[in-house]
Amino acid sequence: MFKKVLAAVLCSLALTGVVRAEEESFRLIGAGVLVSQSPYRGVDNKVTPLFSLVWDKGPFYVRGIEAGYKFYDKAPLTAKVIIAPRLMGYRASYSDALSGMDDRLWSLDGGLGVDWALPYGKDMTLSFKAVNDLLSRNDGRSGEVVLSKKFKHHYFEAVPSLGVRVLSSELTDYYYGVEPSEVRAERSAYHPGTAVNYVGGIMFNSGFSRDWIVITRFGVEVLDAKIRKSPLVDENLLLTAAIGLTRRF
Repeated sequence: MFKKVLAAVLCSLALTGVVRAEEESFRLIGAGVLVSQSPYRGVDNKVTPLFSLVWDKGPFYVRGIEAGYKFYDKAPLTAKVIIAPRLMGYRASYSDALSGMDDRLWSLDGGLGVDWALPYGKDMTLSFKAVNDLLSRNDGRSGEVVLSKKFKHHYFEAVPSLGVRVLSSELTDYYYGVEPSEVRAERSAYHPGTAVNYVGGIMFNSGFSRDWIVITRFGVEVLDAKIRKSPLVDENLLLTAAIGLTRRF
């Protein structure tokens, strides 16, 4: 249950991530629903209720489950220390294909993020993020680079994005690998190694007013061939769709 609650809040982060503070301190709260694919064999798509929270106070902020401190915030660059749970993993009871596997647990990541407002192309931002496992559950690291552009007209806003996500061998081995003790007749030992996934998405914000906003997001993550070859995985890409209603206070 705890993991499902965390997953719901993480997905709400995806819904509210493009909302920016226009005041020194503000909060935005909302709810919605997310439909997401699992990469694992025999595990059904999941429909998850969402709860979202966005809060800023000076250099400190919370967006969904990501919290951070902006130690440099001067146009065109923002640099920050970030912390957020990594909500990946499974239990062996989720499907017959995972039977005999040790459970893979969520963990907590911490690291650095940088947002660069590009000097060319209005409202274009290049974002960098590098994080490391803080709980030593997977001892992994990941990094990503995402380019996004905002199109805005009155109470309507669209934000498409494209990027690359790199996962360390420790991370992929933990979530997609098969250890010798987990080998079965239908499942060989497997270690994916470092992987590169491609990510994309588009978010639509449509406001009834300044305070009430309907946020819709569609996302896709194309899995590296090393992950797709895992005996635990039966998807080439992962799709997500979410819709929520938020209110600014």
